[in-house]
Amino acid sequence: MSEGNGRQLPPGWAETELESIVDVLDGARVPVNAKERSKRTGTIPYYGATGQVGWIDDFLFDETLVLLGEDGAPFFDKERHVSYLVKGKSWVNNHAHVLRTVVGIDASLLSHQLNVVDYHSFVSGTTRWKLNQAPMRKIPLKVPPATEQSRIADALDELFSDLDAGVAAIERAREKLKLYRASVLKAAVEGALTAEWRAQHPQTEPATELLECILAERRRRWEEDQLAKFKTKGQEPPKHWKAKYKEPVAPDTTNLPALPEGWCWASIDTLIVEGPQNGVYLPGPAYGRGVPILRIDDFQNGWVRQRDELNKVEADSRSTGTYALRQGDLVINRVNSMSHLGKCVIAGDQLDGVLFESNMMRMQLARSVEATYVEFYLRSELGRQRLTKDAKWAVNQASINQQDVKRTALPLPPAGEQEAIVEAVEDQLSVIDHLEAELDAKLKNAQSLRQAILRHAFTGQLVPQDPNDEPASELLKRIAAEREARSCSATMAKRATGRPRPRRRPGPQEPREARREG
Repeated sequence: MSEGNGRQLPPGWAETELESIVDVLDGARVPVNAKERSKRTGTIPYYGATGQVGWIDDFLFDETLVLLGEDGAPFFDKERHVSYLVKGKSWVNNHAHVLRTVVGIDASLLSHQLNVVDYHSFVSGTTRWKLNQAPMRKIPLKVPPATEQSRIADALDELFSDLDAGVAAIERAREKLKLYRASVLKAAVEGALTAEWRAQHPQTEPATELLECILAERRRRWEEDQLAKFKTKGQEPPKHWKAKYKEPVAPDTTNLPALPEGWCWASIDTLIVEGPQNGVYLPGPAYGRGVPILRIDDFQNGWVRQRDELNKVEADSRSTGTYALRQGDLVINRVNSMSHLGKCVIAGDQLDGVLFESNMMRMQLARSVEATYVEFYLRSELGRQRLTKDAKWAVNQASINQQDVKRTALPLPPAGEQEAIVEAVEDQLSVIDHLEAELDAKLKNAQSLRQAILRHAFTGQLVPQDPNDEPASELLKRIAAEREARSCSATMAKRATGRPRPRRRPGPQEPREARREG
């Protein structure tokens, strides 16, 4: 018998449809929402479309089953599974099909094969794909002889056990790199990273003198801006106009630790010569052409999407003139989930002239401050905690405002030490980035290897065929005959009683015998 793509099946193999080798137990599924499960805490796994999603106090099944996602499953993502095996007591909601394999069909092997099926012809939907039961039953499968199924399943278990151990080791290494990255930033903003530098530069001008220069620049920039406004309006500056200058807000000094010699505390507001300014709000923007725009998913701490990958929007000249980023702008995310709130980026060449959305704010820092040092501080655990400590909560979101940013306290090193910190951090982060890239490549290789193993398994190349094995065609005939016999028995029983016995699902506290009667 040949495969649908023209290649021959391995010797002794056969083709069939899913419904011919499984019993579909979907009628026994019972969904229980999270609120109700919270009242029924227990030790029984509660399963959904792609795996366990909680625990419950009772079970619906007590056997080995193949679960196949019905909706909400990643049908077209080869790096994730849509089918998985469960053993023992379990409860399954209505997001996964429940399949019991018949005698002669290896459940583990079936689950593996369902993870390499092309589901394009079987799922329906638009935003959320769904595998309805009728098309699911018609999924074509390749069936090896029963003994070969066991050999393949054993080989897959062994290979995937080793592969999973390797992937777990890579994931542990990635977590360690995250901790290392955090420790580098912590050491940088606490002064530990440049302790040797300070010992070698004892005559460095202290940060208090730098702060005086920053304050002078801040006032000068404000005065220049005010004079430009008067000139634009054709007005002479009024008397005492300089008295309207607002001094920067003082830093929140609550529970601030001691700083290295030569450092001082300053508020972020002290370092700002322009801004903060919230971004542009475009109701229902139609992305496609126009000016590139930076959205909150276009950057993370330490990463920003390339300019040619940004969405574009049509905006008038006023919006582009007011909300276009400039090189050196510090951009801070002001509305997001708590885990991402406060992420920041310094606008470089690739963001020059790009608009920024209203869920972020931007500001220009004094030239005498290393903007990258400020970014590193806000990315550190210490800086982010101070930046977001007064965050306001709404539905599924948190936010910070301009005043929160302004009063955030920052440990200010001398100018020369800021440069040394930036250089040292960039050196160490570049090493971490390189190692992370290597680990990412290994994870991709592991996934490619997994797919290659599965391809070999279901083309008969993973284990040798044995000519003495009973052909799968005989197995399928026997399965069909046994099912026909059961069907006839059920029909005769129905005729004898006149009508089928009504089904009733036992309550959660009833004994197992009562449950089986249902």
